Amino acid sequence: MRAAEDHRGPGRNSRPGFTLIELLVVIAIIGVLMLLSAGAVFKVLGTQYISNTRTTLQKVGSQLNKQWKAVTERATKEPIPSNQLYMKDPKTGAGYYYDYNSMVLRATNGDAIRARTLWVSLRQKQVFPMTFDEVLKPSLPPSPTTQVGFYDLPPPPGYVSTLQGLGFTGSSAATQPYEAAACLLLALQRGEGGGGVSVEDLGVSSSIGSIPTPAGGRLQFLADSWGTPVTFARWPTSPTGVVLTPYVVSAGPDKQLGLDPNTLLPTAQGALAANDNITSPH
Repeated sequence: MRAAEDHRGPGRNSRPGFTLIELLVVIAIIGVLMLLSAGAVFKVLGTQYISNTRTTLQKVGSQLNKQWKAVTERATKEPIPSNQLYMKDPKTGAGYYYDYNSMVLRATNGDAIRARTLWVSLRQKQVFPMTFDEVLKPSLPPSPTTQVGFYDLPPPPGYVSTLQGLGFTGSSAATQPYEAAACLLLALQRGEGGGGVSVEDLGVSSSIGSIPTPAGGRLQFLADSWGTPVTFARWPTSPTGVVLTPYVVSAGPDKQLGLDPNTLLPTAQGALAANDNITSPH
């Protein structure tokens, strides 16, 4: 009998598996480790996204400033036209002309220096539109006989044909968040005096987003690492009123643009959102 008891003894004391409580403890530990690992991964990704966005904005901002300088220098030196073609009759092909030299002089009471500054601003707006309405619905003289009033310059034909080819007729609530980013991309690709760059040459191929268009194509726009369209300030001023060079702005990780791009001040509704906004050097 003792021998049989000794033989059964080791079998009774062996542990073929874990108890339920032990399994739950192990699962809990694994869950905590996974959460800690995921948090570290997300933190690294977030840091990488911010770094990538800063690099993109730096490249885009540098090209923007280069082309902005070219446009400004050209507008500063060129004669202000007194017979500027601004439209052609679609049926007859006849040209409509306007005296922009007299226009800017009227607007500045004959001050030649201020008139030149105004002309430069018109050129900058023409080459760097911020909305589809500025491209497709500019304020132009209503008829060939109109010679009084203040009007925009006609938009570059390449901008018009691109947007019309995609089926756009102007700005809309659906496209408004993307318009500045799309117009900026068009401007950089076109370039002043043929100095445009491709997306590949700009080095931002991974920062291009797109949305469907009315004509069935895709509208490309400049985006940050979170896929949010960037925007840019055409005539920014500092909080003290100093005029700054144009710069590009990303809404950052929270995808909320809290800064007023034109002043670098937080908007009334965006003081908290402005904390993670990212801007190109300016």
